Amino acid sequence: MNKYKKHFLKRYKKRLRSDIIKDVLHISCEDIDALKMDNIPDFMFQSSAFSSDSIINNGELDSLKFSIGYASVAINLLGVCKYCKNNLIKDSYIFPALYCFRIYMENIMKESILLFKTGVNIDDLKKHGLESLWEMLTPYMQADNITKKIRKLILEFEKYDPDSTAFRYSHLVNRQLGKSKGKLFSASISIETLRSSMLFIYRFLEGVNEIARMTKDINE
Repeated sequence: MNKYKKHFLKRYKKRLRSDIIKDVLHISCEDIDALKMDNIPDFMFQSSAFSSDSIINNGELDSLKFSIGYASVAINLLGVCKYCKNNLIKDSYIFPALYCFRIYMENIMKESILLFKTGVNIDDLKKHGLESLWEMLTPYMQADNITKKIRKLILEFEKYDPDSTAFRYSHLVNRQLGKSKGKLFSASISIETLRSSMLFIYRFLEGVNEIARMTKDINE
């Protein structure tokens, strides 16, 4: 019985992963086929009375959701890359995943700096360098082996994307814009290693952000 149960669960998980990948990969094709010209709206952003629709709110209370959203998209895309057998799909999704995580790291660190510190030089936060943001956060973090490892991972990411354009634009566009300053990938990379590293960084930076929020509440 246990043997049958394990076999069933294994097949179920495999089927579930397959269905998720199908949903992600084919929904755009399905929607395009079903699109009718007479149903195209005049505006992209229309108000809705349905509670099931999304609410867009750029207010301060939703700033954490904003950051978590980018991190979640990155992790989910890597999940598709991990279980998908089509290398064309993997290569199509890996760069959006990297770009979304880049936005997450930059946004969460900038927000934490603003929460920790009053009188911040805004010009410093207008730049995209991850190393400079990390250094601005350093005084508020405990120096230990975990912090050193996080720093190493973030600086490694910046080697590939120093000015936040390596994963935002294609190589062709970057080259034409004169922005090809990052380190190029020349071999296959481990999706699982990348995903684990992202989760590690995410957990750490979320903890720093939580401390920053608590600090601000105490000081106010």
